Amino acid sequence: MNLRLIYPHMACVLVALAQGGLYADGVTRSLEPIAGGCKVTLAWEFSGKIESDLVIEERFPQGWAVADSTVPFGSLDASWFSGPVARFAVKPSLLGGAGSISFTVVCGEATVAGNAAGDWKLYRDGALRKGSVTGVCVMTALAAEVSGGGATGGAAESSGTGSMVETAVAVKSFTVVAGGIELGYSGVPKAGTIVVEGCEGLGKAWNEVARATVPSGDGKVSVKQDNVGTSRFFRMKLLTVEE
Repeated sequence: MNLRLIYPHMACVLVALAQGGLYADGVTRSLEPIAGGCKVTLAWEFSGKIESDLVIEERFPQGWAVADSTVPFGSLDASWFSGPVARFAVKPSLLGGAGSISFTVVCGEATVAGNAAGDWKLYRDGALRKGSVTGVCVMTALAAEVSGGGATGGAAESSGTGSMVETAVAVKSFTVVAGGIELGYSGVPKAGTIVVEGCEGLGKAWNEVARATVPSGDGKVSVKQDNVGTSRFFRMKLLTVEE
């Protein structure tokens, strides 16, 4: 019996299924309601040759915002938060298999509820791969009391000198001004030097574009247009002297 004559498309279907099994690509979301908000876990599993950061954009219901102090900055090359929208660039070194990051999203009122949605993309094996974040999407909170977002910060990493400490700082605002751009930040725990790095796109190198001596608290760092160049993504880190 000639199966190809009876089922002329079977061979194509089998090939497609076989190819789909070569890679385990995807990002899933799980949610755990907590007092005043929700703990979000983004888990991934990838195979093949990873050639860039994993960029994830999450869109939460209006009235929700990421609590900066809960973000695992040590796992990220960059991050950006604005209201209910958050973007994360996960380091390529963490993508050779399964992994995850977790953080907290708080809401302004206990009655605020809604659905989360998101997308992911990265370069693998010389091509751009992308998809939607799957899993749980309905967000609720357990209690009415909200403690707030907390201060920006992250796990301190030694620079190797034994005296200088690097701490990731979240970009809270992005403004185009005459002669360049301004990047805003909040909750810097102590005085130090903020270094701004720019990147042209996925898989490209990060380069320093500005640095400024800043006090603790909130503020902005200016980047001249000539230094912005072709950069489309930005990240900041705080350099402080270890006591």
